[in-house]
This record gives sequence, C-alpha cells and structure tokens, in this order.
Amino acid sequence: MVASVLIPIIHSLASQNFFCYNHCTNGPCCLIDQEGVTLLNIKDMEFIIAVMDEGNITRAAKKLFVTQSALSQCIQRVESELNTTLFNRTKNGIELTNSGQTFFTYADRICKNYQDLGTTLADISNLKTGCLTVGIPALMNGYILPKGYMSYRKKYPNIRVDLFESDSSHLETMLLRGKIDLAIMSLPVDASLVSYPMLSSEMQICAPEWFEPGDALIDPEHRILDIRKLENQPFIFPRQHQKLHKVTERILKKAGITVQNVLNTRSSTGALLYSSLGLGFTIQPAISIQFYLPTLHEKANIYRIAPQYNENWNIVLARSRNSYFSKAAQSFIETMQEYYAQENIG
Repeated sequence: MVASVLIPIIHSLASQNFFCYNHCTNGPCCLIDQEGVTLLNIKDMEFIIAVMDEGNITRAAKKLFVTQSALSQCIQRVESELNTTLFNRTKNGIELTNSGQTFFTYADRICKNYQDLGTTLADISNLKTGCLTVGIPALMNGYILPKGYMSYRKKYPNIRVDLFESDSSHLETMLLRGKIDLAIMSLPVDASLVSYPMLSSEMQICAPEWFEPGDALIDPEHRILDIRKLENQPFIFPRQHQKLHKVTERILKKAGITVQNVLNTRSSTGALLYSSLGLGFTIQPAISIQFYLPTLHEKANIYRIAPQYNENWNIVLARSRNSYFSKAAQSFIETMQEYYAQENIG
C-alpha cells in the first residue's frame, strides 16, 4: 500500500535517475538509487523540508529538537547521496536551488501521503473505515441479517460490508480458503472453524387450517402441542441436504412418530405457503415463521412443540481459525450478538 501511494509521486524524479522508491530497513520508507543504495528516508525528507520552511538551519534545528550540526550533516549527506545541491548559502540564510525546489515539491507530497497513510491505517484500526466480506445462505439473508446489519451500519457507517450468498457447505469452503471474512450459518459447522453464537430460535409447527388440535393441545394458553398426536399426518420437509431437514427428523424421532413426507422444499416461505394452503404440517424456526407468515394471504395456525421433543435452531457467525481476525470482523460479531440478544425471538 505504501508503494502504491508513493510511486506515482516520485515517478518524475525516478525518470531522471534522481531516485526511486522501495521498502527498506532504514526507516518507515526510503528512497534508493537504481543500484539499491539507500539515499534517504522519510525522516531525512522531514528534516530538509523543515529547513526549507524556516529558511534557516538554526531555526529548523530548534523546531526539530536536534542540534544544528546534526541537521547540517543531514543536508550534506543527502546532497552527497543525490549528487545535487539543494541549497545556496547566502548572507541572509539559505535559498533553494532548482534541484532543491524540485526536491521540496515531491518530498513534501511524499511526507503528506505518508502521514495520510498513517491516518488511514489508524482509522481502520479505530473502525472509521474498512471492508468486510460476510457470507450467508440466500434464504437467511431475507429474514435474519437485515435488521442486525442496519444496527451495525448505524454504529460503523464507513465500514463497507459485501455480502456473499451461497449454501452453507460452500460458505465453509470459502472461509477456509480465506475468500470471505465471516459467514452466518446454522450449527453444526466444520471443526476447523471458530463459531460465535448469534441467535437461537425454537422450532414451531405450522398447521393447516383444517387441523383440529383437540386433546393434542396440552397447554392452550401457550399453544403447546403434543407432537405425538401427529402420527401419520402429512408433513412438508426441508430438502434432504439442508440442516433444517435433520432438525425436523430429530424432533420427530424424539417424539417417536412416523409421518407422511408429502413435499420437500428448499425455502421456509414455500413450506409455510403450502402448509397454509392445506397441504400439511411443517416444522420451522420461530424466527422464520415470525417473518414470513404475515406475508401469506392464506390461513395457518402456529403451535409450539412440547419442550421434551423440541430443540433450538442455532445460528452462529463463523470464521477460519487460520485467517486474520480483523477489528471490523470483531465489531460485526459483537454488534450482531448485542442486537439479537435484545430481539424477542421465540
């Protein structure tokens, strides 16, 4: 990044075989000749600029808190290394030569850009600017992330977040390859990833309008249903490769019942729609039901599952153990956790 900032600035001088830029160990950044010999560094340039500004070595030395002899030696060394004269000594002090004026023009710009670079890096550290790439399954992007992201955006308006939509298995691969910084996904995740709890939502049942719960409704006040009463009923499942499919299977297994699988669908919206149209029951996360059900025009009834058979759908933010954990990523995780801790999710 330093090189990209400085190279255009000193290109003119480099074209004259005057000097060129490179990284070195002699200072924060330095100028070298084409044979690799160090000519001067940022500190040298700042010293000489101070002399140019003050027009007097004594005043410049006081301003820089260095001795006059040290400053004079710096000027002599730079002039010798660059094989040019930067100043004409006069009775009234010093004046810039043509080479000195050229040096001043470019060195002043270099030092300013170097200061700007430091400020930019500090801003990134302080989360005033930066970029973050977050992966998320497309279906979750519709109802999980938007409100949480807006909370993050309010706190860190200059951090750009790029969203990458894909399925969970691909997101895990992208994390491990360092192509994305974070991913939002449901548990379980690959053991090589670090996960941070984001939200937990209980699973609920969406029942078709024709369903009469009768004695299956064991707690009318809290609308808790004894799922064992749904033996052999028609059910709409998530697709088999989806984690929600396994969640549904585990709940039914704990209840010890067998149901009819009448449809597999990839989206929670589709499952809820078919259920509201009377096709059958579907088990979905409460957060998904809360978001999508109001958009459905058909009727459906929502019930909670008895705790001994139910389980939560756990969403996490994941990152690779082997990738750099930026402050922007840390702040994103913290903001999501804070926001969803306050949300009323069933």
